[in-house]
Amino acid sequence: MTAKTLQALLDVWTWKEQAYQEVEHLPIEHAIRKRLEDSLRSVRQLGMTVSVKGEERNSRPVVQQAMGA
Repeated sequence: MTAKTLQALLDVWTWKEQAYQEVEHLPIEHAIRKRLEDSLRSVRQLGMTVSVKGEERNSRPVVQQAMGA
């Protein structure tokens, strides 16, 4: 593992810990809602959209780049 890879891994672990600390005091439903709202805000800031394909219960959202972005 290179030093650059190791540093990237440490950065991700730090980010994950900070994200956890933001919601650790919340009930699980509120914590999930906050994470989803934060994710959607990031998607909009990047000029992307989210769509769900199909009506299946387990369908996964698909992030798409907005036209002209």
